[in-house]
Amino acid sequence: MVQIYSHQGLDINSIIGPNCGIAGDSRDHIFLHCSLATSLWRKICLWVGIVWPAQMDSTDDLFAWIDNAFRNKVHSDRFYCITAATLWWMWRLHNDIVHDAREVRKSDLFDCVRLVVFSWLKSRSKFAPDWNTWLCNPM
Repeated sequence: MVQIYSHQGLDINSIIGPNCGIAGDSRDHIFLHCSLATSLWRKICLWVGIVWPAQMDSTDDLFAWIDNAFRNKVHSDRFYCITAATLWWMWRLHNDIVHDAREVRKSDLFDCVRLVVFSWLKSRSKFAPDWNTWLCNPM
């Protein structure tokens, strides 16, 4: 066994990321560098109408980028919500694969993110667009 989360004392049989089957299973890989994560972030940025930065080394960089990407507080807050949902769904997918050995349809991730953020914002804010408007322009 290879110990990869040594600071947490967890032994895992493989250092291969379960989402992509290519590289290490680190936080930054799962959320940013995995081919699945990169593809998902690009879809989200295209949907939101912003450009994913060429250099994104860590999740700390992700949050620093969000802090500077939006001048409008409502848009910034909304993108934070989209980011939280994206990270949550990627982590959920990772855990479903690693711990439950379930097949998960990776192609559904983008739609899952859009649905959960719409639900969160609709129930917890003054956010009022209809579903079709949301699908076209979340900002």
